[in-house]
Amino acid sequence: MTCWDIIGISPTVDKKAIKRAYASKLKKHRPDEDPEGFKQLRLAYEEALEEAKFYHPTQEQSPPQPSPVPAAENTTAQAAPHTQREIIDSDRVSCEQAVTELQQAVVELYEDFNARIQLGNWQAIFDQSKTWDMEVLQHIALGLLQFIGRNPFIPSEVISYLENQFAWEENHSWLQQYFEEDFLRYVLNRVIVCRWGLSYRDIRFPENSDLETVETYLRQRELLTYLLDAPEDDERDALLSALQGHNVQDPELYRLLSSLYLNEGDIARALQYSEQLNNTFSGNIDGHLRSANLYYRQGYFSAACSAYESALAVDEEHPLALKGLAACYLQRYDLFASKHLYEQALVQVPFDMEARIQLVQINQKIIQQGLEHLEKHPKDTREQRYVAEGYLETGAYHEAIQFLLPLTKSGFFSKADRDGEFHYLLGLAYEAIDQPEAAENAFNRSLNLAVMSGGNGYEALVKLGETAHANSKFKWAEKMLLQARHFNPESSKVLRLLAGSQFGLEKIDEALENINHAIRINSEEHHSYTIRAIIFMATENYAAEAADLKQVLEYCPTCCRHWHKLGLCLLKLQQPDEAMTAFENATLYNTARQDSALQWIQLALGTGNRDRAQLALEALERAEADPAQITIFKETIERMSSEVANEPNA
Repeated sequence: MTCWDIIGISPTVDKKAIKRAYASKLKKHRPDEDPEGFKQLRLAYEEALEEAKFYHPTQEQSPPQPSPVPAAENTTAQAAPHTQREIIDSDRVSCEQAVTELQQAVVELYEDFNARIQLGNWQAIFDQSKTWDMEVLQHIALGLLQFIGRNPFIPSEVISYLENQFAWEENHSWLQQYFEEDFLRYVLNRVIVCRWGLSYRDIRFPENSDLETVETYLRQRELLTYLLDAPEDDERDALLSALQGHNVQDPELYRLLSSLYLNEGDIARALQYSEQLNNTFSGNIDGHLRSANLYYRQGYFSAACSAYESALAVDEEHPLALKGLAACYLQRYDLFASKHLYEQALVQVPFDMEARIQLVQINQKIIQQGLEHLEKHPKDTREQRYVAEGYLETGAYHEAIQFLLPLTKSGFFSKADRDGEFHYLLGLAYEAIDQPEAAENAFNRSLNLAVMSGGNGYEALVKLGETAHANSKFKWAEKMLLQARHFNPESSKVLRLLAGSQFGLEKIDEALENINHAIRINSEEHHSYTIRAIIFMATENYAAEAADLKQVLEYCPTCCRHWHKLGLCLLKLQQPDEAMTAFENATLYNTARQDSALQWIQLALGTGNRDRAQLALEALERAEADPAQITIFKETIERMSSEVANEPNA
């Protein structure tokens, strides 16, 4: 069995993929339960990192065929409608009849609990509301608000959907004509806070439970949330007895009971209900996380590990489960495994401060342990690499350089020096302290040493290509990146940089092919859309350019530069109103943008939009534009105002 078989991926040069695979396998090979498997996994990881340096594809990868990248679509499947009523045609039936039919549909839906909690059933009734006659719409909006006020047990996603359909919050003043203020405040508050309410998913009532039984149980369950912090008394005990007497299997009830006993300090009973939640609803991640947290607090780290692993079996990328498992490994003082799990948690939540702080502390310990080990074993290249990486990851770049320089001097014949890895790390350190020439020299040396030792030098190739691209040395960048693509044809970063370099060389078709491939691999990388938008602009495909710029702004809504570009693009598409909005947003996020304010005011004046021209003028003043120019625009707006005032019907 090869190292690749053990970590569970195909041979690759991508270190991030190797680290992800290793972190995933850690869940199945714990040091306390499978020490031999854990040791074998660690060795396989190290071996895979080593083999990645020398990996060469067996044959040249054929370039992917260009194909259009479809726009994102909402493919979320909805539950089958509970009732297939014919859509109300308000032109065909009377308002009274339409309202009566809709109200009856809502009542029937509510009385069937399993149907009530399916959003798709509500959508089947109300998705056509925008086409209804205004009188029908108003009657339904009023009736439905009253219904929600009298029937509190409706899922939050349903209430949010209905609020989007009928906009009760926005029409508060109109609703005051029909409802008492206390009632209105109560219902609208439910609309606002519903997202934090109890869930209705996965509740299993005994067969033949009628509506009254269901409502009674839900009402008692709601009351329990108010008694979580209450002292033990007869009222609370009676409520608990009544809830358990319903014989309902409900994940929320088990969660509430676990919280109740945890608040009382009764860990054993809190664990009992967490485990009951896990056993009854194994796919509910909350129970596994609760059990893991309780075990961890008691110091039962092996049991906590098992619970976190069960959570990761439900969602292998859950950041809390990854951090919890990392903390368990840290308690066992396995710094290396803990570090990798925290790194995977940061992939999911990049700004998680707890994970970042833990990584800094772990790296500091790795550095300390590594230096102590190197005093006894000064030529251990693996420990040297750990120390160097620790310095880099904690931001100690000068210390990294001081540590690496002796290891990269000619005549130091360590294995790491021969394959260029230490030179690569040295290049990263120089790059971080803004010494580009020293960084480039180190990356070049790393590549040369890697090739001399039979390696691929993939990481150095990517860095050299990235540096050359940033310095507009497109020919050299293309050469480096084509070699990198040979070793890893599915790297969206390499394809993106390659596309940018080929565009700089006016190889438009090749650039478009590579950037499309990059987007197919990673559709959430906004830099790829930026490059493709530039290509579309150069080829005068303005509709496609606008679509990509809007995609970029989904990820970077405050980027004034892209708002300005979108405005220029919309101008070419002869969409002046949308262009004005884009230029307005550009000035909103950067008040110094005179060019955006100028485009905005010229468009507003050109289309006779005096109000927007006045707003644009204010933006131009904030940008401290030429006073003479501002005076001219002021006079133009004043003339427009005078002309409007002098019109006969003004």
